[in-house]
Amino acid sequence: WMTMLSKVSPNLKLRDLIIPGSHDSASYTVPKTKLFSAVALTQTRSVREQLQRGIRYLDLRVAGCGDSEQDVYIYHGCLKGGL
Repeated sequence: WMTMLSKVSPNLKLRDLIIPGSHDSASYTVPKTKLFSAVALTQTRSVREQLQRGIRYLDLRVAGCGDSEQDVYIYHGCLKGGL
């Protein structure tokens, strides 16, 4: 649709587009057993499923934890999920 859009509306600005996105896109990885997980779990679909369903903007909150470069996690507030 993006290639067609440039032909149909060549003067359309990026600021005028509506791009579907998801809030805390990877929060589905926060364990449901954690305290406050009910407010942290804003998504139930994986990032891949969200993209397949049309999401084009991902809100990913990534943080390191520990000494290893492989200790990278998804966070929502103070809750840690997977990656």
